[in-house]
Amino acid sequence: MRTEKDRYRALEKSFIILFLFLSLTPLLTISLVSYYSFRNSLHNIISTHLFEIAKNKGIAIQKWLFERHADAEVFARSSEVIKFFNDIKNPYPNIDINQKNYVNLKAHLQFVKNKYGCYNEIFILNRKGQMLITTGKTKDIIGEINYFHEVLNGKTFNTNVYSSPSINKPTMIVATPIRNFKNEIMGVLAERIKLESIHKLMQDIEIGKTGESYLVNKDGFFLTESKFEPGYILKKKISTKGTQECKKGRSGVGEYVDYRNKIVLGAYYWIPNMEWCLMVEQDRSEAFKTIYHLRNIFLLINFITIVAIINFTIFVSKRIVKMLRRHDQEIKKQQEKLIRSEKLAAVGQLAAGVAHEINNPLSGISNCLKLISTKINKSNPKPKDYIDSIKYLKASEQELNRCIKIVRDFLAFSRPPKINPALMDVNTVIQELIALIEPQASIQNIIIFKELEHNLPQIFADAHQIHQALMNIILNSMEAMPKGGELKIFSKYNQKRNTIEIGIVDTGYGIPQENLPYLFDPFFSSKPQGKGTGLGLSVVYGIIDEHDGSIEVQSEVNKGTTFIIKLPLKRENINE
Repeated sequence: MRTEKDRYRALEKSFIILFLFLSLTPLLTISLVSYYSFRNSLHNIISTHLFEIAKNKGIAIQKWLFERHADAEVFARSSEVIKFFNDIKNPYPNIDINQKNYVNLKAHLQFVKNKYGCYNEIFILNRKGQMLITTGKTKDIIGEINYFHEVLNGKTFNTNVYSSPSINKPTMIVATPIRNFKNEIMGVLAERIKLESIHKLMQDIEIGKTGESYLVNKDGFFLTESKFEPGYILKKKISTKGTQECKKGRSGVGEYVDYRNKIVLGAYYWIPNMEWCLMVEQDRSEAFKTIYHLRNIFLLINFITIVAIINFTIFVSKRIVKMLRRHDQEIKKQQEKLIRSEKLAAVGQLAAGVAHEINNPLSGISNCLKLISTKINKSNPKPKDYIDSIKYLKASEQELNRCIKIVRDFLAFSRPPKINPALMDVNTVIQELIALIEPQASIQNIIIFKELEHNLPQIFADAHQIHQALMNIILNSMEAMPKGGELKIFSKYNQKRNTIEIGIVDTGYGIPQENLPYLFDPFFSSKPQGKGTGLGLSVVYGIIDEHDGSIEVQSEVNKGTTFIIKLPLKRENINE
């Protein structure tokens, strides 16, 4: 059995759990919603920023290539180049002049190359593909890659990045046709691009310590140098989630594992006219550093708040339970005082009742003794005096028996015997009672009806005490029918409430409605003076109450009274 201390400890625990639930649930909900809202916002901002870098770089690359096309077309239309081809077609008789024009054009191309700084060499070919002039040392260019015939068809063309055997390294060429004033193609002007220029263009924006940007061709090979693993141009092929999406002609941003097997936030931009993938990547740990910092701040704030709430909740719960305990103790003291007062009042009421009940027979006995004394103490007692004395002695004996009954009922009420519960059959007890009262019922012209439910479940009770309680009620019912009547006794099982119900119904003179509330009070009786002690029904109530049962009474004057006793089916903890 739990002690009072255990009960208060359980109450304190319940308060703590309740307060923590009511305070932490909204706090954690708001914190999580706020954190994920900020996180998603920052994630979108960072992702958008990275994609904008990729997009701007992609546009810059396309613009840079367009400028190279424009450079080639401007060079091809320059007067020096046109004059050079005219001199080849109609050479001067003086060889020195022709040689001078050759040297001047080469010097002009060298000047342009040095000025722009993005070309390895600039060279001119005739329609047969023969090298006419170059700023470098390349002898044969036709066999490297098929671009020459594209240019002879009249359009400016650029190759993709390829590995050139002439210079023994990766390169790309932009070429355009050279036309005369009749718009006839006389030759081809070509620019060999420095890949270092593209690489420099890719790395001109710093993206933290772990950020980098690079180009990948449609086959997945590096076209520019990697920041962390250089020397992979056209040598290392990568196949990350970002490059796979980009090679499908898509542009976007996402998280994936890069070529270094590190998780990155990567933006990819598809350059359609070159079929290049422009990749901008940054390690996720650095990209989302702000988010991780925000998460740590949220965790720290929540931790401090939760600890504070827990301590405050424990403190408040202890204070509340302490106040309740103090209040309960005060109530308990008041209840004990009230109980003591009620006990004293009950003792006084019982004493007054006993004194009142015993006073009349004692007065009668006293009067009888005085009369006997008067009769016997005469100088000449007559036989009639002795006969009268004997009559007074019998009357005194009756009054003494009445006193004994009053005292016995009082003892039964004030000190009820200890209950010895066991499994019992209610119908058996009722059958025994009917057998006992049938002779007296027959004399009083009372007809007994019984309605006992078959297979009635057994109850856990004291059969002797139940027998006594039922007998008291039945005798009261029979006394209420002095001129005869009907007595009905029934039993049934109430499955809904799991109780056995015993009913005793008479057709006697009934009980006034104003007396029903006091029916089970000690020394209350509606019987004529001297016919009862008023303790019988109080004893019945005590017995039924000890069995955790209940009694209901319904009565109507001159029509009869109904007592219904309800006993629990099982009661295994009586008198524990």
